[in-house]
Amino acid sequence: MRLLVSALATLLAAPSARADWVIAPSVAVRETWTDNASLTSRKSGSQWVTELSPGLRVTNRTPRLEAALDYRVNALNYSGERPSGTDRVTQQLSAALHAKAVPDTLFVDADYHISLQPVSAFGPQTQNDYTTTNRQEVRSWRVNPVLMHQFGAFATAQASYTRDAVDGGNIGLGSSEGDALLLSLSSGARFQKVTWGLTASSQNVDTAALPQTHSRAVNANLGWSVTRQLRWTLSGGYDRYTYDALSDKTEGASWSTGLSWTPSGRTTIEGTLGRRYYGDSYSFRLTHRSRRTVWNVSYGDDVTSTRAQFLLPSTVDTAALLNQMFMANYPDPLQRALVVAAYMAATGLPPSLPNSVNYFSNRYVLQKQLNASVALRASRSTAVLSVYRTRREALTQGTADSPLLGSNNFSLNDNVSQGGGSASLNYQVSGRTQVSLSSTFMRAESLSLDLRSRSRTMSVSASHQFGRSTHGTVSARRTNGNAGLSATPYTENSVSAQLTFQL
Repeated sequence: MRLLVSALATLLAAPSARADWVIAPSVAVRETWTDNASLTSRKSGSQWVTELSPGLRVTNRTPRLEAALDYRVNALNYSGERPSGTDRVTQQLSAALHAKAVPDTLFVDADYHISLQPVSAFGPQTQNDYTTTNRQEVRSWRVNPVLMHQFGAFATAQASYTRDAVDGGNIGLGSSEGDALLLSLSSGARFQKVTWGLTASSQNVDTAALPQTHSRAVNANLGWSVTRQLRWTLSGGYDRYTYDALSDKTEGASWSTGLSWTPSGRTTIEGTLGRRYYGDSYSFRLTHRSRRTVWNVSYGDDVTSTRAQFLLPSTVDTAALLNQMFMANYPDPLQRALVVAAYMAATGLPPSLPNSVNYFSNRYVLQKQLNASVALRASRSTAVLSVYRTRREALTQGTADSPLLGSNNFSLNDNVSQGGGSASLNYQVSGRTQVSLSSTFMRAESLSLDLRSRSRTMSVSASHQFGRSTHGTVSARRTNGNAGLSATPYTENSVSAQLTFQL
């Protein structure tokens, strides 16, 4: 580890790395009028919320180092007594690093995230900065050094170790730490028509006040390039999990076979079918990019958990979607990243498109998830549409969620179905002015308790670039839905004005 830290320090201090750092501090001032800041059934009354949000964006992209940091803290003041279910300070952080510590031999990936996340799929849902009803600050980090070695053109060996942690700030969820080891051997450049690979992985997770869990997996795969565009794959292996299961099935053999078709550099279609210890397993992925559109469709099933999902990147990353759309106009990746960030700030798009709620739970689940999104760009307008459908079936005993839900309600998350979507339209009125419309819809259903909740949000905004470093936005938003075991309705109307200064 000392050698790794020394190598990273040398890399960060290199003149080439220092020359490519882009540091962009900013500060935003927002004034919001709301009639229900805490999103409760009994409105807390009209209030003005003053928000001061200093932020910092740092990026670096060199042959040996890619780094990005985006941090914002929100200091909030209320015109009257602060309602319950709100906070005075919230923050968001997203930081990631990929370093080639030793070229062709040692690589390091690391990330750290802080964000407000929904506690329950059946509580009020919102994206504002002041409401903490049904939301909790979640912190997660991951460090992943990877050691690689090439055996000439015959094969490439890889060994990686991952150390990660998730802290939900909630005694019911509990903080957790994980250790994972992955070993792989894959075919080298000598194998063009037929490829092969072997992998073995192991993970241990320690969670506060809960027993340690383990997972082990081995897998072998073959690939055959039928043509330049068509590829066939076959894999087989064995999975083993150790957790307090609802049934005796926690391990078993696995297999899958599939096809990958790439008719052009802009289109890829992949699909697999197989079987794992929990039953039939399928996956599908379609990506297509044209001059003015980007299409993404994906489906998959897997054994996962709340903590595992917090450590994964967003399924529908807004920046990644827009990055593909702007690729033809801005070939340079660093310049394109800045354009995408500016576009998201101007239009008010969230970092990720609405997706199923990763509700707090200490249980392992079988998750089946479908996502589809499309971005369309015309000469003066851009539209982004997305839909999703997710189903989670619990695999472990419900008593693990007693600290979260109580002894009488832990079956709430036995079998949860979620669905929803979003649509946003941005129109460029002039070179400095644009207007945006957006709408989101979310629905959750507990099939075990016959409980349903929904949430809808509609907003309209107008933004104007006053100068090189000053940007203003006015917006109006309406949110309504029902939440809780009694499906209690809630509504919020709000109007806000914001000035953002790039320092």
